[in-house]
Amino acid sequence: MKTELIYLACPYSHADRYVRRARHMLVNKVAAKLMSEGLFIFSPISHTPPIEEVSNGKLPIGWDFWEKFDRQYLGVVKKIIVLRLPGWETSTGVQAEIKIGAELGIPVEYMDYDLEPSVEETVELMKNTEEFCHSLEEIRQDTLKRT
Repeated sequence: MKTELIYLACPYSHADRYVRRARHMLVNKVAAKLMSEGLFIFSPISHTPPIEEVSNGKLPIGWDFWEKFDRQYLGVVKKIIVLRLPGWETSTGVQAEIKIGAELGIPVEYMDYDLEPSVEETVELMKNTEEFCHSLEEIRQDTLKRT
C-alpha cells in the first residue's frame, strides 16, 4: 500500500447549483473508491463546499478565494489525479491546479469517471431530490395548518 498523499482535482464552479452538487457527490464517490483501494486522497471539492455552505455567504465558491488554500495542499502532495468530469478542460481551478503541479514537479494523472450513476443522471437526481423535499415540506406545512 502506498502512503503518499494524492490530490484529487475536479471541476466544481458552475452557474447551475445542481451541477455543483452533482460534481461534489461524484468526486466523493471517486475519492471513496480510491481510498477503499488503499490510496491516501485529499479532495478539495469534498472538503470545501460543505464549509462554504455553512458560512452563510461569507466564503465564496470560486478559485480566486480558494487558490491560497489549494496551494498549501498542493505543497504537500506527491501526485495529482484529475477527474475528467465534464468541464474539467475549461475549469479555472483544475487548470490552475495542473499548472501549479507542474511548477512544483508533481506528476499529474488523468482519470475518467466511469461509475454509476452518470454525471447527467446525478444532475437530474439532484433536481428531483430537491423538488421532492420541497413537496414534502409543503405537505408538512399543510398538515400543521390543519391540526
